[in-house]
Amino acid sequence: MHELRRKFHVTALIPFGVAASCCLGILTHSTMQNGDFMAAIFKAFTIQSNIWAGSIALLGLGFSWFSKNKSGPAWLEPIRFMFTTSITLTWLVFAILLTPTMSLSYLLSQSNFYLHSLTPILSVIDYIRQPNDRVPFKNLWTVMIMPILYSLYFFVEYAYTGEMPVRYFFMDYRKHGWFGISRKGLGVVYWMILLLTTLVGIGRSLLALREWGKKDPLKTSLWTAGIMLLISAVMVLVRSRMPSTEKDSSN
Repeated sequence: MHELRRKFHVTALIPFGVAASCCLGILTHSTMQNGDFMAAIFKAFTIQSNIWAGSIALLGLGFSWFSKNKSGPAWLEPIRFMFTTSITLTWLVFAILLTPTMSLSYLLSQSNFYLHSLTPILSVIDYIRQPNDRVPFKNLWTVMIMPILYSLYFFVEYAYTGEMPVRYFFMDYRKHGWFGISRKGLGVVYWMILLLTTLVGIGRSLLALREWGKKDPLKTSLWTAGIMLLISAVMVLVRSRMPSTEKDSSN
């Protein structure tokens, strides 16, 4: 009985952590006076990918508890793979592309930590610790589905309202054009190609991490979490050495 309880707590801790981090991130962001680049919070890919990640983590946990097939139905693994890739993209894009453009007050906020660091990290760990269900390599293209659907929504709303739902500079086709290359920046099509290529790379990395995790899941999880946190911290440090934009971001 003691072993069963211990297994119950360990099994539940990470998926509940993913969902809790998502909820805390949304709640703390909603109480901020300045939402920074995510003023329209539920229109952001960050929030949507957090919700997808939290939902699939709890769904997977439910199947592991109550289903005779502990790994869940056949459709669960491809969905988990898509959503984990999307939340990892959220972490990577924010850390590398958006952190240098953010105000330090937002970067040091609880909301940023939950939405852009903790939820992605726990989601990746949750994916690593899953049973040996695999996504066939030929289905790697599925990682593009959710970001493409979001991009279509983004461009349609931008076209109709004249305002970007979220200030993603790399999706601003009115400023940079679709195929333009200038000192102002690259056209949106080039950014989309780069992001979709990155998605495929993330997908392959997740599959590799799961393979490594079969041998030593704890070590693989700790190394993964450490590297992700280190990259985020280094980018915040780089941003802190740049000229302040606090005044601009509050407008």
